[in-house]
Amino acid sequence: MTKVYHVSASLFVRWATQRSTKHRVIGLIEHYAHHQAVLKYQLPNLTIPQVPPSDKEHWFEDEGMPVELRQAKIEKSESEITCRFSDFLLLGRVDQFYLLGSAGILVDTKSHAKPTIEDQLQLSFYAFILEQNGYKIADYAYVRCANIGISYQVIDLLPSELMKEIIELM
Repeated sequence: MTKVYHVSASLFVRWATQRSTKHRVIGLIEHYAHHQAVLKYQLPNLTIPQVPPSDKEHWFEDEGMPVELRQAKIEKSESEITCRFSDFLLLGRVDQFYLLGSAGILVDTKSHAKPTIEDQLQLSFYAFILEQNGYKIADYAYVRCANIGISYQVIDLLPSELMKEIIELM
């Protein structure tokens, strides 16, 4: 019988960013990025009717939440996710997961001012788990930076094929 290793997002990020591994993981990411076009995501220009704002609209404005998330349906909030991949049981806990049309968008709240490589790996890990569970995931996510004020920063997610390669290094 094959042994199954439980791997949480925090364990994955810790492994992927340790001194002996980080250079190889970053090398894989840079190799992938070299061969792919970087897409820029812009919110559509929307005309907002001039009506007195509701409490919900005030919250959205104070929060600075992107318009696409305001229009999306929240599918998961503070939810445990898991999947089996190879000899690993992958575990995570998503802050928020929104559905916009047929694609899912991840949001993770951090207390630092801007996204890090660790944030990109963590959210890519979550996206991988969700894809293994049948969800279609956008190729980007948001890091909700709650340092001084709140801002939503877009990050590119690593594709499943690359995540498989990285996880198989473990």
